[in-house]
Amino acid sequence: MAVDNLAIANATTEGIRSLHSFQFKPSVFQTLYKTYGNGYMALDFLRAIKGRKFMVSNETLTHEEENYTHRTITVGSSVTLSGVAGGSAIFTLDANDLDSENNYYPREGFTVQFGDTVNGFIQAYIDDITAVGATVTLTVYPYDSTKTITSTFCAAGKEIPIGDGAFGLETDQPTATSVGSEERTHYAQIFKETIKFGGMELAKQKWVSPDGMGLWNEEMSRGEFLLDLQEEFSLIFGQVNTNTSLIKGTSSVDGGTTTIYKNKGIWTWIDELGYDLTYTNAASFTIDDLDTAAEYFESKGLNNDVVFFPMGGGLYTRLENSGVDFVRGTAGGLNVNFTPNGVGGMMLNVGFDTIKKRGITFVPYNLPIFSNPNLFGISDSLLNDAGMMFPIGNVKDAKSGMIIPNLYEGYVGLGAYSRERVVATVGGMDDFAKQMFNYPVISSVDANSTYWMSHKMFPFMEAYKGILVKRSA
Repeated sequence: MAVDNLAIANATTEGIRSLHSFQFKPSVFQTLYKTYGNGYMALDFLRAIKGRKFMVSNETLTHEEENYTHRTITVGSSVTLSGVAGGSAIFTLDANDLDSENNYYPREGFTVQFGDTVNGFIQAYIDDITAVGATVTLTVYPYDSTKTITSTFCAAGKEIPIGDGAFGLETDQPTATSVGSEERTHYAQIFKETIKFGGMELAKQKWVSPDGMGLWNEEMSRGEFLLDLQEEFSLIFGQVNTNTSLIKGTSSVDGGTTTIYKNKGIWTWIDELGYDLTYTNAASFTIDDLDTAAEYFESKGLNNDVVFFPMGGGLYTRLENSGVDFVRGTAGGLNVNFTPNGVGGMMLNVGFDTIKKRGITFVPYNLPIFSNPNLFGISDSLLNDAGMMFPIGNVKDAKSGMIIPNLYEGYVGLGAYSRERVVATVGGMDDFAKQMFNYPVISSVDANSTYWMSHKMFPFMEAYKGILVKRSA
């Protein structure tokens, strides 16, 4: 069989290799993707960083995540105010303040604090908590009998902190509440992609054998690129399938039904559990806004940690330009890190590998799929002006006690068999003739299909320590 850029008529199944086989060999990987004008994806970082890929043997995987300390609670949709000085305020907890088992944090005898620096503050005593399923109702009274809890202080959506406790002499302990761990479930998802060659088109393909590791051609890399885009979309924006109309799919093997699994992505996890850092227009985000992010990370126990910050090109450019202004200051001059030395006509070098603010090391990265208008960067999504921040260290699984990466790629398999990336060709008439009779027939009306499949999950832990950066207008 001819290789090394010589045309061949066919490739047998066992000869085809996935780009996963090449694993970032520089001479191969850049060639694979250069045609599509796309840089590294978030998915590629998981492939490249050692210890970020694990084989799993089940369709679902659960981790126990240690609950964080509740600093605040949110007032739910039902609010009843007495409207008199010293009178009660009765309100439900927002659904986001309950876990999957309807556990909640506030306890009778503790203090909540309403108000702000403009309207003043009112401290209130939690006198009663009634829980019926997912409906948790709090009854509170102000400590100061002259104060009236109005809608200015207590209304649906208001976020209020839990403060100290206030207990009488010789009274009982406060009622126990759930402060243990939260179970997170991750699903293994199947991705598929197909590309078909006509017989004459296949015969004209140029096949190479990179590093002697099997056969590959640029046209076939398109199929794997499309599959990678599916995985990237799932990694970032995936949402778990709970639609009862879509829970089951028909099996092509026995005609039965099989569950359609969906992974929950980074953006979705952080959107549910983390923090939104918003800015109002295209020019308003500056490097000083990282102080707000650092403050949030500090409140979640992160001090000298590394935070990965993938973002769209628009946000990345503003962050760079703001950094230049930050370094230049009021004097208007650039320091040596930003100024060419004047020898040999060097270009001005502006950019950052990391930005350290308040002890947090931010690692900015321009994520091309957020900028490409043909992928995720369409104008009405504003992802070109958005980003995600999350720590990339290791965390403790509260159930097993094992230390695991905060974000990793799990691929289904057992022993030496892996479904990380399965690739096969299904030959037509010419492939059958070649394999059965060793006769290299080339037919212009024949067609050969190549299939790719991945079977993966993307567990993401401690999403409450993540931040979404969004442009609001």
